[in-house]
Amino acid sequence: SYTAPAAPLAAGRPAPDFVAARLEGGDPYRLAASRGKPVLLVFYKPTGDLARPSILAAETLEKRYAGKADVFAVAVSSDVDAAKSHRTAVGTKVPGLDGAGLRERFGVDSYPRFVIVDKDGNLAWQFEGYGNEVPGLTAFELDRLTK
Repeated sequence: SYTAPAAPLAAGRPAPDFVAARLEGGDPYRLAASRGKPVLLVFYKPTGDLARPSILAAETLEKRYAGKADVFAVAVSSDVDAAKSHRTAVGTKVPGLDGAGLRERFGVDSYPRFVIVDKDGNLAWQFEGYGNEVPGLTAFELDRLTK
């Protein structure tokens, strides 16, 4: 039987729902549980050069948008224990997700990638890479979606 390919991930299209383990333990997180407010997913490779600044940017944004948006640092690694150790070394408190199964679903092929899903579950914005401008660009988009 033929299965049509999934529609490409693009702004305005539904983001793929998922369930992912929380790196700090507890119940798994489901994207659909955040309907009603935006979600920022910061995909990063724990072994990557830009992992630390990406996680710290996510943490800053998580504090700024507490109660208005959900923010997660999504570790893409085949070694969950190494991802947990990396979080401890960085000293972050931003909620973390095991993103091993999410990379393909979100079309992430380079790191970091900042992805915002709007309150209705549609992809609102994404940015690939990291530079000093990224936290401000991401905040601009979250401001637009939380007003």
